[in-house]
Amino acid sequence: LVKLFKVMQSLLALNKVAVLIGGFFLMAMSENVNLAWKLFDDLGYNDVAKSALLGNAMQESFADLRPTAFNKNENAFGIFQWRDTSGTNDAGVSWNSPRIQWLNKFAEINNLDPNDIKTQVLYTDWELRSKFRDTYDKLQSDNLKDISGATKLIDSSYVYSAGGTIDERIKNANQVFKNLSGVNTNQNINTDYLDLDSTLVDDPEKLINTNFNPNT
Repeated sequence: LVKLFKVMQSLLALNKVAVLIGGFFLMAMSENVNLAWKLFDDLGYNDVAKSALLGNAMQESFADLRPTAFNKNENAFGIFQWRDTSGTNDAGVSWNSPRIQWLNKFAEINNLDPNDIKTQVLYTDWELRSKFRDTYDKLQSDNLKDISGATKLIDSSYVYSAGGTIDERIKNANQVFKNLSGVNTNQNINTDYLDLDSTLVDDPEKLINTNFNPNT
């Protein structure tokens, strides 16, 4: 049974089948979800972290993870629906967070296509490590081992959604974990971008994300 499960899991990772095993339904993940999983794996993310990231991304940019997804009402783009935002809160704290501009500059510096799924995964990793380091450290912590907690962390401290779709995000993440946990593939990623000074990706006015407002 274990061998059968592993065979089915491998086929699912190739987006070939959907099957009922052991009382729960394993649904084939899209090609982009599979690729993003493998990329995040090579970047050092554990299975819980990968599931949380992809569960949120699937809610933001559809189940098949569309890198060109665009919400014209919110001017949001990409697998995590990044936005360019700025303002001042009631406490007088100002912020400027041009995340789509950062994505485009990141792609330009690294000679990548900002509309490509691989570019957006690499950008997510760079952004987490440099702009959202506290979130990255919590996500990779040995103390964070449950899918629900990790998914809520990404939702509240990276995606900054309104919170009304957290149940769907957790459901997505659990499905990803059931399908892809243990699937590892070497994608031979060039991670030179990790040495990139975070200020180099900021816009020409050096508007640095020091106080990102999650309510905007």
